[in-house]
Amino acid sequence: MNDSLVSSGGTISLGCSPSVTTPTNGVSWSLSLAHLKYYGQPVQRKGVFRPDPTRISFNQLLFVVIGCILTRWHVSTDHDSTQEAIRLLSSVSEPFPHIPMEPFRAKDDTRRAYETDIADRKQGIRLISQAATMALKDQERSWKFINLGGNRSNFLPPLTRVNHIEWQNFLRPFFGLTNVVPLLECFRNADGRVEFLRRMANKAGGFQDRQCIIQYNYTDRYGSETVNYASVFPRTPVLRGDDERPVKKAAPPHSRWLHYQLPADTTIVGETIHINQDPIVYSLKLECTYLPGTEAEQAMELWFGDGDDAGIYVAIDSRSPTSQWPGRTTTTFPPPRVTQQDLLWCAEHGLLSVEKILLQTTDSITRTLQCLAVASNHAFGTILGPVIQIKTLESPLIHAKSMAFIGDQIKNAIPQISTFTQAISILVYMVAGHDMSHDEVPSNVIGISVGDSIFVPEQTGARNSFTRILGNIGRPGCVTFFSVENPITAPLDESFWRVADLQKFDGAATDLLHSTSMHLSFTNWERPLEGFRSGGHQDVEIALVESVLSIRERGQWIGDVDVLPALRSKIIYRLPPQHSCSHPRTEPPQAYMTSIESWDELREFSAGNVVVRANGNWLARLATTAYLAQSAERDRRNIGRITVCPSSVCWRCLDVSQFPANIYIY
Repeated sequence: MNDSLVSSGGTISLGCSPSVTTPTNGVSWSLSLAHLKYYGQPVQRKGVFRPDPTRISFNQLLFVVIGCILTRWHVSTDHDSTQEAIRLLSSVSEPFPHIPMEPFRAKDDTRRAYETDIADRKQGIRLISQAATMALKDQERSWKFINLGGNRSNFLPPLTRVNHIEWQNFLRPFFGLTNVVPLLECFRNADGRVEFLRRMANKAGGFQDRQCIIQYNYTDRYGSETVNYASVFPRTPVLRGDDERPVKKAAPPHSRWLHYQLPADTTIVGETIHINQDPIVYSLKLECTYLPGTEAEQAMELWFGDGDDAGIYVAIDSRSPTSQWPGRTTTTFPPPRVTQQDLLWCAEHGLLSVEKILLQTTDSITRTLQCLAVASNHAFGTILGPVIQIKTLESPLIHAKSMAFIGDQIKNAIPQISTFTQAISILVYMVAGHDMSHDEVPSNVIGISVGDSIFVPEQTGARNSFTRILGNIGRPGCVTFFSVENPITAPLDESFWRVADLQKFDGAATDLLHSTSMHLSFTNWERPLEGFRSGGHQDVEIALVESVLSIRERGQWIGDVDVLPALRSKIIYRLPPQHSCSHPRTEPPQAYMTSIESWDELREFSAGNVVVRANGNWLARLATTAYLAQSAERDRRNIGRITVCPSSVCWRCLDVSQFPANIYIY
């Protein structure tokens, strides 16, 4: 790299002549690892300098999960059925309507866990729905990953049989919505249920001539329920007379029989409305649409749907034998089956509520999607590129130790655990293939080194995020390194006061700490995290290493810092961008502010408003912020607030007198 501090050396030879042992493409080498085992012959390891085909990105993993889901749902492998199922997943997305929950009387921590659980499950549905939308737009790139998921379906737990009954980890196709009873509970409103029941009745050939009606419950916003009725098929009114024939009209409307207690603002467009003063549940009084000019009562029974929610009732044929089973119809027309096409129709017409689906559906698929939502929010949301090992697909994600906290907080009513340690354990599991619990991870981890990547956390607010740096710390396997508990800082220069000449801040945006640098080193403390392993191996595949992050100015040691705890300090405030004004940006503030132009001045000051001059130098801004926050917490320095400023600030508009001991990183 032409670094003046590092002497040149080392030679790389690239062979151009073909040979039997030379790979067909890429740059390769062979390395003898004689120290791999305590006993035995040296073992050779070969690698190729090219994109790793055994790793995929997080977005590609979502395509793989789609293939796993379709396989578990037993969707036909032909292209049309697969595309139709992906369209169904694509349509079940935002918006998520808010459904008021029942009063929660448990402890506050359990309530937070419950709300977090629902939010993560909704986010999981959103992720897979967005991935399905992308898969439909770019089938050429996504289809191979969907096929990979079909062949690696172990990412979802298999069915477990108990007493010959599929009981545990029961995977119901399409979130169990092919069963009409839970499906009716997932509609947004009663009108959607009526439209769906009419669609299903049209699928039964010859059923149009039967006397039938829809009975459904309507719940208003106050929780009151009323029983209402709707026609199954649009009927043409019949005129009774000696020689009169039925007079038909074009596009006959449907009819509704509404309870008289329904709110006055209830509107149903395009249907004939009747107000039912005395509804009969089991013996329905039919209006003139079906039995014109009569007041006859007809015994009805449930044919399709749910008697407690919405269902189609048909007239009992006296010629048919009486049913011996309660709830089973005596009609000769079998009820229709809810198919994938019916669910797609419901989703594309916006009849289903995703939140209601989540509230009544909990299986291994929804839990896996919840795990992916947690991984996206806390670990992989900002990491691009192929970093996830394909071998992660070989075992169920929800069985991993790093995902064990999902669902347990509600069941055990335990407080929320650290999302940062969750993120580290998830990252190690999916990137390095090592499964460890979150309680094995120190809270002050500052990085993970795996292969050619170093993952370091970012400070982005409430959510955890990581940045991938291309490189390695020089240790094999997966290394998780953390900061020392009590970082040491250099003593103050007792003679600096003789030459100190603090200046007034002039308002200019200048970098006067350009010689600041930060250095990462390691102590001799190291501990393996995988426990005892047989086989006589010498190497440690995953280890915990203690590290030191030092600050230097022109090579002079300033001190060591524990970055993450320092940046989580409550005294750090990020100044938002200001509104536009007519003041020049180089105009100094009206109040007196001290200009800090060196590390000696930064370490020496005791009170007053000061400005650290490190404009545009992210490394110096990070070092000064972490150093000051650590000093305020550990050394009890008189620091009111550390304000991290944007690249341009109007000091005339900024009120600097609010905090008497305020430090501005500018």
